[in-house]
Amino acid sequence: MTFHTSGQDIPAATTCDELRPVVCIYPGGNYTGAFQAWFPDAAGGFWISLTNDSGMTLPWGSFHDFSGSSVAFGDVSTGQRKCYVVESSAAYPSVTSYRYMWIEYGVKNCTGTLGWLP
Repeated sequence: MTFHTSGQDIPAATTCDELRPVVCIYPGGNYTGAFQAWFPDAAGGFWISLTNDSGMTLPWGSFHDFSGSSVAFGDVSTGQRKCYVVESSAAYPSVTSYRYMWIEYGVKNCTGTLGWLP
């Protein structure tokens, strides 16, 4: 597991669900492989490069959003963005080739304003 935090203590945990509030992305479909976790207070409100900032490779496989906020994924090459409402999970989402993620900190239903893709 890799954690992206604002310096808070990380509880000993083995599953994404135990780390709430958090967004977890897995390299494999169906929630397999060592996931990476982003906490909304540290990662909310800006585009996060899943490849540059975390070293993940495309396509990634699946995600859980236990952050309490909606989460969006974006693809610079097409300009496409897709937002998932709070508590979403997708074992084989259509956005696995999307390089960027935005956590809409405090927004639960994808009604926040997403910044321009980098």
